[in-house]
Amino acid sequence: MPTTCSAHRCTNRAKSGSNIHFFRFPLSDAERLKGWLNAIGRIGFVPNAGSRLCSDHFERSDFYDNPGGSYKLTLKNYAIPSVHSTLLPTKLFSNEPQKKNVIPTI
Repeated sequence: MPTTCSAHRCTNRAKSGSNIHFFRFPLSDAERLKGWLNAIGRIGFVPNAGSRLCSDHFERSDFYDNPGGSYKLTLKNYAIPSVHSTLLPTKLFSNEPQKKNVIPTI
């Protein structure tokens, strides 16, 4: 299964040669996990061990400096996604399918 970003409306996927990195949700840190879930704008989303968030949703200051220009980005332990985070009410992003032109039957 390809690695994709779990953030609402983000279409980033893992590709060879890409500068986008993907990070696991902090499933063992309830407080940090809550911050991540609030930032991605998806109601009812329950991350699992395969869920990822891409590096585009973090500030440069959220990463450790890698001396020598190491390719691997490492998130700081307290990092919370803040870039491209939705500021709109989360009810706008419900995962429930929308009903279109439903005509009630009698």
